[in-house]
Amino acid sequence: MKLEWIRCFHEVARTGSISKAAQNLFITQPAATKMMHSLESEVGETLLIRNSSGVTFTEQGIISLKFCQQVLSSYENYLS
Repeated sequence: MKLEWIRCFHEVARTGSISKAAQNLFITQPAATKMMHSLESEVGETLLIRNSSGVTFTEQGIISLKFCQQVLSSYENYLS
């Protein structure tokens, strides 16, 4: 699991959109989508349900988001 995937997943959750998350992270939408597919593949579960108005989280997605928030918080604490 890569830190950039976790950051992207967190930003998707924050914005509710892969496209908006990509904009905020200064990456392309296809790159963000690929990261989300890679994360889901590594976890072995569907985390996001994509639709025309954005994304919603599966039950596993909500659990994974909590984990990702802990990882990012720990990483930020480590850096400071």
